[in-house]
Amino acid sequence: MSTLIDQELPRRPVYLVGTPKEKDFGSLYEAQKAGLTSKVLPRGSGQDVHQIFHDRLSFFMNLHYPERQYPLTTFESALTEIYGRMAADVAFVIDDDTHPAEAETMYKRAIFLDPKNAFPYKNFGLLLLKTSSTPEARQAVVKLWEYYLQLNPSDPEAPAMQRNIAILRGEQPPS
Repeated sequence: MSTLIDQELPRRPVYLVGTPKEKDFGSLYEAQKAGLTSKVLPRGSGQDVHQIFHDRLSFFMNLHYPERQYPLTTFESALTEIYGRMAADVAFVIDDDTHPAEAETMYKRAIFLDPKNAFPYKNFGLLLLKTSSTPEARQAVVKLWEYYLQLNPSDPEAPAMQRNIAILRGEQPPS
């Protein structure tokens, strides 16, 4: 794979689907998210991994995302996960305090399409905390973060999240 990329990258853009299995790939190249694919860049090029989403935001927001889940044994299931991760990336890019409704929609779509991807649960919870102080929103954050911590128990912020969950439940006074 590295030999092919070395030959092609100076002459034309190179895109990948999936994650290369070569153990030294990450030391030679980095991958910039580009929707369903990743654009290969020389390691250290310093580009924003979400720049393509910024540049073509309208395109990515208006894609025809799958409207249902598929059995795990199907090809469509794998594509649905990729679309879910793309929706999570779009949500992350637009979660900037100016597009809260759109970010919420994309986080919900990401969770629906790829329920095992942890990061939309965490970020959607943060968005809900910023945009709503209702008891329903607080309970939604608790559920989102509890599931996030099941998926990603080794997050360095897990102890702080656990404290915040206890505060949101009213089990512990805010400090």
